Amino acid sequence: MPIRSSVRLEETMASMLPPRDSMLYDGWLLRFTRGVSRNPNSVWPLYPGSDPIEDRVRFCEQQYADRGLACSFRLTKGDDQDAIADILSQRGYVVHNPNQVLTRTISESDGDVDSVNMDTWLETLNRIDPEMTDEAIEMKRGPLSRITLPAWYGLLSHGDEPCTYGRAVRKGSLFQLAELWTSPTLRNRGLGTRLIHGLLRIGLEAGATTAFMPVSVTNEGAWRLYSRLGFEEAYAFRYMIRPA
Repeated sequence: MPIRSSVRLEETMASMLPPRDSMLYDGWLLRFTRGVSRNPNSVWPLYPGSDPIEDRVRFCEQQYADRGLACSFRLTKGDDQDAIADILSQRGYVVHNPNQVLTRTISESDGDVDSVNMDTWLETLNRIDPEMTDEAIEMKRGPLSRITLPAWYGLLSHGDEPCTYGRAVRKGSLFQLAELWTSPTLRNRGLGTRLIHGLLRIGLEAGATTAFMPVSVTNEGAWRLYSRLGFEEAYAFRYMIRPA
């Protein structure tokens, strides 16, 4: 995928989970949020800059230190990105959570999903997903409430009880899917497929033509599902963190 296209997708993903505070410095987007999620709390070197890379890295580290936050970087591929990775490695950073971004064209979809408001969606997650504790929900609520793009929150039920969830945002022709989850006791029954088809139908009706999502390279089950649904690899990204 051309670098310009990957930057467009990165810009959309930045809007998918807005940070509490941010700063654009010499082509790099600094995102500041307390919590464990890397997405809204990391440096995204989106555009070429003019200052030496090492100077920019030191500037970023100081900005995060001033806020009492750990500094991490989100890198894709390319000459500039690889040069940044080399300097970060020299400063003790290591690769964390490598991902692939998958894309597919939205031409048709016949799925259906319950679209609810954010509060109802979060309340449901809290009830059906053991990992979505009260604390996790409150940490998620802040970034979600700051989304300014068109956003949808989907639920799918088995019987009378929701058991599958996901969400999406649209930015122009792009439609990002995220946080796709199915109850472990009900997996491999086609519920994830139905959820994705339902979200894609929403995107199609909203005018989107390209769907995409990031997927951890270690999530083999998700890879099989998304490949079967026509998603293909577009580009990779990874975080680089400095161990405490």
